[in-house]
Amino acid sequence: MGTARFYKEMGAVMRDGDEHDHAQRMQMAYEAVRDAWLASKEYTALVKAILGNWTSGNCVPYMQPLTAALVGDGEHTLHRTLWARTIQRQVERFFREYAALRGSRISVDALLAADTRGFDEHDVNGCFDAPKACAFLLQRLFDSLAIWRGELVDAGMPCTEPDAIGASLRRLRKPPISVSRLPAG
Repeated sequence: MGTARFYKEMGAVMRDGDEHDHAQRMQMAYEAVRDAWLASKEYTALVKAILGNWTSGNCVPYMQPLTAALVGDGEHTLHRTLWARTIQRQVERFFREYAALRGSRISVDALLAADTRGFDEHDVNGCFDAPKACAFLLQRLFDSLAIWRGELVDAGMPCTEPDAIGASLRRLRKPPISVSRLPAG
């Protein structure tokens, strides 16, 4: 129910918007609905909406206010589920791209050091530069792991899961990530 209601409320905000361009109004609508749901502590519905809308794992900046609220309110299971699914999607996307480079024996250090400025994952031409796409996706994945880890450290929680995923990725191995079902509601 989270995703359908999210889009309904987002549409209402879009209709009530001012004269900003469409992309800016859409971004403002996303944030308005997220912030309203955060204020009313509709965490499960918001997690479902995020996981339903951002299927490539590119939602980290958008979800950070939610992850902070989840930790602050002791909703550790939802926090872990949101991060685990997001990281899992980023891992899947990275390894799909990496499959094209596997024979080139490019190192993880080379991918992490590559200049990915200006890379747009939504530009169809970006897929023709497999090394740059791979580097961008791996860098984003490690950035996401660092954010998740930082939230866990700040909350005084163990960091074993993001650390294990990062160690596996450093060996260019697909990490096992167990993802639990979201609670109803």
